[in-house]
Amino acid sequence: MRDDILVTVVSIKPVYEIILGSDECSEVIINFKCVTPLGESDTCAILARYFGDIYFEEGNDDAFIPKGGIFDMHGVIRVPPSEKTELIAGTELSIPVSSSLTRQLISQEYDAEGKESVNEMVDNWIGDLFDKQGNLIIKK
Repeated sequence: MRDDILVTVVSIKPVYEIILGSDECSEVIINFKCVTPLGESDTCAILARYFGDIYFEEGNDDAFIPKGGIFDMHGVIRVPPSEKTELIAGTELSIPVSSSLTRQLISQEYDAEGKESVNEMVDNWIGDLFDKQGNLIIKK
């Protein structure tokens, strides 16, 4: 069983806005496919956590297909330029899932179709926000 999201970059296109005195890329469009052990909302949340400010473009080629215990996902995202977007077509990258989701996958308690509470979604997508004493964890 996978405990990561394996993303393959199908194509990548930098977008340049016309700004006087600047030739910097303003965003990157990534056409991707991935193999994921997670449901669609969890997969999208983990991709958003990895790339940062993300926009999922809707199109006819979007797909989320169950294949046994895993899913195939195809789509197009727009993300801000960063070290993580310095990719070339054909690049494969392994995106780790949160420790909470990893525990659920290993123990086979993960339910891709399950309805989660907001607290469970936050814990699954970005990790626990509170320590054992109930204090907010703030990292600077």
